[in-house]
Amino acid sequence: MRCSILIDGVRKTYAAPGKNRTALTLRAALRSSREETADPQSIHAVDGISLAVHEGERVGIIGRNGAGKSTLLHMLAGLIPPDEGTIEVSGKVHAVLTLGMVLREEATGRENILLDAAIQDSSMSEAMAQKVIEFAELGDFIDRPVHVYSSGMKARLAFAMISFIQPEILVIDEVLSVGDFHFSTKATQRMREL
Repeated sequence: MRCSILIDGVRKTYAAPGKNRTALTLRAALRSSREETADPQSIHAVDGISLAVHEGERVGIIGRNGAGKSTLLHMLAGLIPPDEGTIEVSGKVHAVLTLGMVLREEATGRENILLDAAIQDSSMSEAMAQKVIEFAELGDFIDRPVHVYSSGMKARLAFAMISFIQPEILVIDEVLSVGDFHFSTKATQRMREL
């Protein structure tokens, strides 16, 4: 199967309070009259994007905060639908949009690795699981529940877990900034290898 992504005329619009209005609390919204509530303005998070990505290509999306990068990636991953346009994906997408979101707090680091492999339809060998453990550099904490981990330790574990998958299409949103300088450099190198 040849993998590809075709995005044609994709738009995503969100409603926001008018320029001179602040967001209302639920209580304030319920107490205000219809006349006091201004019509929301439209924010075009993604406005008419067309793009084709073919097998073997890598694409980076660069822009200022609020430019719609994450919104586009969420649509590509199938998490939110576009308001207009089409997105056609040939191949299995693995999206890493929020690092650590898949971790089960009561499970150990090792159990999280094996659970994630099972969810991803991966028959991870013990040798591969050991590579993930070594990459994460968590020492004895790998056999402790994740809820005792620091946020940096959780980020290391989550990144290590995604860095040993074999996806057809990999969508990544801002995960290379994890951890300290040493681990961030190591993470960047691992992404180059993938």
